[in-house]
Amino acid sequence: MTEGSRPYSDEQIAQHLANVQDEAVEGKALIGPSEDLEALKAEYDQGCSVYQRKITALKEQYPRFRRSRGDGNCFFRAFGFAWFEALLTSKDEQLLPRTIKHLEGTKQLLEAAGFEMVALEEFYDLTLDLLRALPTHTRPSLLSNFNDPETSNAIVCYLRFLTAAHVRTHPDDFAPFIEEANGDVARYCERTIEAFGQESEGIAVIALVRALHVPIQVVYLDGRGNDPSSDEANIHTFNPDEEKRDATMIHPSISLLYRPGHYDLLYSRDSMPSEPVNDTE
Repeated sequence: MTEGSRPYSDEQIAQHLANVQDEAVEGKALIGPSEDLEALKAEYDQGCSVYQRKITALKEQYPRFRRSRGDGNCFFRAFGFAWFEALLTSKDEQLLPRTIKHLEGTKQLLEAAGFEMVALEEFYDLTLDLLRALPTHTRPSLLSNFNDPETSNAIVCYLRFLTAAHVRTHPDDFAPFIEEANGDVARYCERTIEAFGQESEGIAVIALVRALHVPIQVVYLDGRGNDPSSDEANIHTFNPDEEKRDATMIHPSISLLYRPGHYDLLYSRDSMPSEPVNDTE
């Protein structure tokens, strides 16, 4: 298949998905139920064979996924649920206490970035309250919390400001990659990271990983298919800064599926529990 014969470009696919999401966004769950990855094929049944082949290949390693509402917050919401779920199901009994301690200390990062904690206190408190209460939760009750707009949006907002705080306090690491704001880190953060509903870029992924010391594996599902090897989706793992990471914060990687303009949550075969992922009591 040549580039010119592709039925849809990545841009057209992104626009199609945006149209579908716009039509359904009000009635769509903030975080959806666990689904077989095969269900994604239905979105590409109008000649998008490259995507369908990649989904078939991807299913060997990632059998299931969850949808995150396409409201501009999909990256932070998908990450948030995956992060809390990983902590809930981790066999490392010390991981949650260490994570709580680390999150409690993020106040200092926000203050160093110039944020007034009084303005962020509600977001911080709701995020930390749910984190501290995780031992009392099940996967269904966690899912219910992430579909409660007040709680879910508070977590999204806190993750956004935490990400922005890391970028603001490490301007030399990010300014060379900020083009639209002419390298103005503060302006970029205000318009792109801190703004609720604004789609996330690679800078946000890197900054969040470094701020929380949580690795993120992003699986890129795009329409390139000029040779058989392209049936394999590109996978990139974003790791914490090895020189600055807390050696005690050994956290399992969070897996996210990126399609042009949208993030969902993936379950790798290796990370899935022995029993099926169950969203019912």
